[in-house]
Amino acid sequence: MKKIVIYSGIGFVLISCGGTDSRYRDTALLEKPPTLVIQRTPGASNDIDESSIPKKQDPGLGKAVYLTETSPAELRIKKTPDSAWNDLIKAIKLSELKITDQERNKGHVYVEYDSSGFFSKLGSWMKEGRKGPVYLLSVEESGAETKITASMASSTEQSSPSANPDGYNEKPIDASQDLLETLYKTIHDDLVED
Repeated sequence: MKKIVIYSGIGFVLISCGGTDSRYRDTALLEKPPTLVIQRTPGASNDIDESSIPKKQDPGLGKAVYLTETSPAELRIKKTPDSAWNDLIKAIKLSELKITDQERNKGHVYVEYDSSGFFSKLGSWMKEGRKGPVYLLSVEESGAETKITASMASSTEQSSPSANPDGYNEKPIDASQDLLETLYKTIHDDLVED
């Protein structure tokens, strides 16, 4: 609710600042960039030296990551386990998931993931004490690739009923497949390598 009030206030201020004074809308008197004349000699090469132009790197790992069709599904990254671990942690943070615990030597990351829709998440923001179900992500070496699997964490690692002030305590639905798909999309499309 606080965010809605803040964003509404910012919007109101921006609208108020957009007056109708034509001095600020007329761009005829602004400085124009110079016109450069390029002289070419006949028979000269028109090649451009692109060695100093940096190549634009598309975000994401692209073909270096894929999701298997097996049951249960696996996320595969064509990297060493150490590099894949770092990519997984970045993807978790980019996906705005909460890491509840991690054991790198065992290859385990525990994350809170709520697969419910937008309106359910909006309602959960109003109930600060409620937490999403906890999932275990396992990172293992598999030949030249790294395999990542997801499963519901044990009942002892889930939120306690006392964490929910309204007494809400229903068994969470296993959305480990959705979690892997979310991480896959983030790693495939959005992850920026250092």
